[in-house]
Amino acid sequence: MYSPADIRRYAERRLRDFKVSLVDGCSLFPLEIQRFGRARTGKGIDAVRTEVELLMSEAKIGDRPTYSVESYDTRSTNLGSRQFLPERVFFATETDYVGFLRIGPSISAFRQNVELTKRLCPGLIPWIRDNIARFDKHADEWSDILTVCTYFVSNPTPGLYARELPIQVHTKFVEEHQTILDSVLQHLLPLAIDPEADDFFSRFHLRDNEAFVEIRILDAALAAQRGFPARHFKVPLSELAALPLAGTKVLVVENRLPLLTLPGFPGTVGVFGGGNAVTLLAVAGWLRDCSLFYWGDLDEHGFSILARFRQLQTGVQSVLMDLTTFDHFAAFHVDYTPPENTPETSLSEDELSARSATVSMRKRLEQERISLPFAHAAIERAMRGRGGQE
Repeated sequence: MYSPADIRRYAERRLRDFKVSLVDGCSLFPLEIQRFGRARTGKGIDAVRTEVELLMSEAKIGDRPTYSVESYDTRSTNLGSRQFLPERVFFATETDYVGFLRIGPSISAFRQNVELTKRLCPGLIPWIRDNIARFDKHADEWSDILTVCTYFVSNPTPGLYARELPIQVHTKFVEEHQTILDSVLQHLLPLAIDPEADDFFSRFHLRDNEAFVEIRILDAALAAQRGFPARHFKVPLSELAALPLAGTKVLVVENRLPLLTLPGFPGTVGVFGGGNAVTLLAVAGWLRDCSLFYWGDLDEHGFSILARFRQLQTGVQSVLMDLTTFDHFAAFHVDYTPPENTPETSLSEDELSARSATVSMRKRLEQERISLPFAHAAIERAMRGRGGQE
């Protein structure tokens, strides 16, 4: 036979079911305590009385909200006389159940948030039913979450910075609640999100955290001809495609210092390719009309970026990423641990040889360790071979 502590544990296990019933607008009551079990009369009258007294110590008396007990009439030789023993324990009403668990305030807030959702954003009701714990976790700010949701339902592609959104929440609310908003908005707007985006802002067409690409125009005459007031600048990704740079030579370098130390090259533009910049360059349609070069570290990471660049753009030529360069600067190799099982894609035979050497020797050659005269001469030869007269 269950004790009051056992009944409490059972009631707590059914709490999620109870909340789902509130979302669905149905009732669980009367809620039976399953597998309650009758008193074991074979234990003797004293043991049975102790069990029954413990059970009845928290049973319903008058209007006190708690569980109810029904008993049956029995005569047993072990008990010595006629007895009324518990055979059924249940919560007769929601009030009894909530009062027994002492969860009245939280259930009132739960109900209010469910009703507010049904009124303002009914499309979220299935999400609430499947995410009771997360819904509870954000009970205090749920009304603000609904405010954001209703805005996005009417404006699925806002194209604004998060703090520009014309909604009545504090200016950092969207930024500080990205995780929960990402979940509910994906439920509400499955067809409006950007499926290839890898962050919250991009997925929901917001301009926050817009990436920038750093560019150096290595030819003063080219900058003047194309109308650039500056030769070294950063451009937001949303404006990259509009740059008048078609027909130039574009040298993407993995690290920033090599970009800063590049000398003048006729008709040439240098681009900082660190981080995710190679992928970001895919938006620049003018690259299709350019001669493309890539110079990165001689290690697994550098060759992976080169391969990714070639997957996005055709005709990319590597510079200083060959076995000759790797061997020439052997004195400047540094130890590293290459990743395992990297696929060999989009690399030439010479590039594969250099990459194989870095892996087998567990050595890498960083761009910055190659002497500038050697590097610049190699870049000039590569460009002369691809771009005609200098």
